Amino acid sequence: NMVNFCFDKSCNLQCPSCRNELINYLGKDRDKVDDKLKQLNDELSDTIKRMYITGTSDPFYSKSFRQFLIDFQPQKYPKLEKIWLHTNAILWTEKLWNRMSKIHKYVTECEVSIDAATKDTYENKVRLGGNWNTLIDNLKFIIKIPNIKNYTFSFVVQDTNFQEIKPFYDIITDICKNTNKKINIFYNHITNWGTFTDEVYLLKDVSNKNNPHHLSFINELKKVTTKKEVTHNFHHLLDEVKQTLI
Repeated sequence: NMVNFCFDKSCNLQCPSCRNELINYLGKDRDKVDDKLKQLNDELSDTIKRMYITGTSDPFYSKSFRQFLIDFQPQKYPKLEKIWLHTNAILWTEKLWNRMSKIHKYVTECEVSIDAATKDTYENKVRLGGNWNTLIDNLKFIIKIPNIKNYTFSFVVQDTNFQEIKPFYDIITDICKNTNKKINIFYNHITNWGTFTDEVYLLKDVSNKNNPHHLSFINELKKVTTKKEVTHNFHHLLDEVKQTLI
């Protein structure tokens, strides 16, 4: 029923929370991705209802995934209901989106991962290789795409950005203020994908009670937890704080 396109790690950004180097599949690596896409088209397409593209790469940067979306063949996927796009949005331009016209009716939801509320944090700390001004311009286009009704804007909380939790909320709600779209602003726990040593991960993970910034993080988190557009996976921490106060 569902396929997660997790077989390509190509991305235009080098986010420290995800990878230690810029990754772009070429040569044999790309051939393997193309082989899986061919298998998808030839063997699985008539049963698939949902596609998730993708948490491991950027769908607009991966050459294979981008071409798959441009050349998409709806007749091969008679049961398809939804394509969920997960992207950093730097390459999600109107021009490229128009080239993907065959997928438009399936994309009713998407997730844009951002992790920052300022140009400095975005470009120099959490989204290496990104351009803040390009991101903001693209978001203003993306939020107006008619067929997309539900948007998730995600923020991986860490030591270099936790003080921007509330400013991030302010920026997203301002961009979306004149739309009738459903907005989810999601604050997420940082995961160690093998990019950090245990010692460095402890310093990055402000949700850890042994982190020196933990209490400051809790105070920043409280500024947004009552907002209707906000979800997060830190409820256990807030519950512990409530129990302590009791």
